[in-house]
Amino acid sequence: WNGGTGNWSNAGMWTGGLPNANDADVQVDNGNAANSVVSVDGNFTAGRLTIDTGDMVGINDNRTLTLTDAGGLGAIINNGTLAINTGGNVSSLSISGNVALSGTGVTTLNGGATYILGSGRLTNSSTINGQGNIGNNSLAFTNAAGGLMDANVSGAILNLDPADVANAFLNQGTLRASGGGILQVNGRGAGGFHNTGGM
Repeated sequence: WNGGTGNWSNAGMWTGGLPNANDADVQVDNGNAANSVVSVDGNFTAGRLTIDTGDMVGINDNRTLTLTDAGGLGAIINNGTLAINTGGNVSSLSISGNVALSGTGVTTLNGGATYILGSGRLTNSSTINGQGNIGNNSLAFTNAAGGLMDANVSGAILNLDPADVANAFLNQGTLRASGGGILQVNGRGAGGFHNTGGM
C-alpha cells in the first residue's frame, strides 16, 4: 500500500498492482510515515497481511477478506488495527489452512453479523475483541500464550463456535468478558474446548 486512505480495489494505490491471490504478500504500508486506512470493498485473498503501527485495514459490510497458507505464508501480522465491520449483512475474515495472527495491534469485530470463519486453524497470539462470531462451526482455533479474546461490548455477545474436529478450540492465553460484554462458549457442532494453560 502506497500510503493514505482508499479502497483495496484501487490498483493505483498499490505497488505492483492489486493484490488478490493465495500467495499475495500484502503490506500496509511498509513503513510509510502516513497513517493509512484501507477499506476492503470487495472479496479479496492474500497469503500474508502485515499492518503497520498507526494503520488500519477495515473489512466493509457484506465483504470477505480471505487469508491462506499457500506458499508457506499463512500469516497476519497486525501492529495496527484490523476491523471487521457490518451494516447488517455478514462481513468476515476467512481463514483457509493454518494461519497465524500476531502483533501488537487489535482485531475488532464490530457488530453481531461479523465473523472469523473458514476451513483451517487460526492461531492467535494477539488481541481480538468486540462482538460477533468466531468459528461459525467451521474453523479450529488456538488462542496461544499471550493471546487475548475479549467480549468487551456491553450487552453484546462474542460467540466462540469451533469446528467439530480434534482440539477444536485450544486456549493457552486469556478469554475474557469485560465492560458488560458476554463471552459465549458454543458447542452446537460438538467442537471441544480445552483450557490447559489458559485462563
